[in-house]
Amino acid sequence: MGADQPAEVVDDAPSHLNPRACLYTRTQPMLSCDGSHRHTRRLCPCA
Repeated sequence: MGADQPAEVVDDAPSHLNPRACLYTRTQPMLSCDGSHRHTRRLCPCA
């Protein structure tokens, strides 16, 4: 769960973070264009 989602875990992330995994949240209040994480890349851009 996180405000950086939907996102993909980057290839060079530590193995325990599951590189290339697709992450998403069902909690609408969590969605934010301000969210980020150093080991993820957004799947869709914020508009």
